[in-house]
Amino acid sequence: MIKLSEKVELTGTWDRIDQTEQGVIITEYKTSTRTKRQHTMLQLMIYGWAYEQVYGVRPLKVVLESIETGEKFDYVPNYDDNVKLQTLFFQFANTLATNTFQATPSETKCSGCVYSNICPSAVLRE
Repeated sequence: MIKLSEKVELTGTWDRIDQTEQGVIITEYKTSTRTKRQHTMLQLMIYGWAYEQVYGVRPLKVVLESIETGEKFDYVPNYDDNVKLQTLFFQFANTLATNTFQATPSETKCSGCVYSNICPSAVLRE
């Protein structure tokens, strides 16, 4: 768990963590082969940042592996990405804590959102 503010905590689990002589390798397994590269890289960046926050050690690399195809995406965590992610998370936590979060609804966004059935700002097809 990573405490972002008094009211906001980030939790999650890694699928696999290997301790090698060179360092830690985190592996995330996916069943879907339709993962967008941009989403994949962001997810891997978050996993690397979170591991360093929890254990104080930057992983050697973070890997996403497709169970269906065996395709792999590798990401090597670095200081600059970690600073950007940490800033983003703390800004987001502050936004949530101060209740200044503004919805930006659209049919495209809302149609894939799991909260669209309870969101007062949701834009849905009729």
